[in-house]
Amino acid sequence: MVTVYFSDPFKYDSSDNVVRPQTYGDCFVETLVAEAEKDKDIVVVHAGIAMESSLELFQGKFPDRIFDVGMAEQHAVTFASGLACGGLKPFCIIPSSFLQRAYDQVQLYISLKP
Repeated sequence: MVTVYFSDPFKYDSSDNVVRPQTYGDCFVETLVAEAEKDKDIVVVHAGIAMESSLELFQGKFPDRIFDVGMAEQHAVTFASGLACGGLKPFCIIPSSFLQRAYDQVQLYISLKP
């Protein structure tokens, strides 16, 4: 018999509803939304398979200021650099599993090209 121990990632309120604990991503997006409310130049570029659940808050408040480029991490950083050259303030959000491709793009192309 194999026993697997783990911590329950959910909390339950008094009516047995699942309450998701606040994550680092939630805190980040809440702060990003607060800053975006003050600065209309802040935009989000997201690369990934699916929209991260914490980004739904930003998307709900600023649907025209979020860009999901899909599974194109290299394009995401190139697109974000183009937005920055145009005067916007992009936040490029990429799942850490795929960050190496985006880092290579920054190192080999974006930072070296005038």
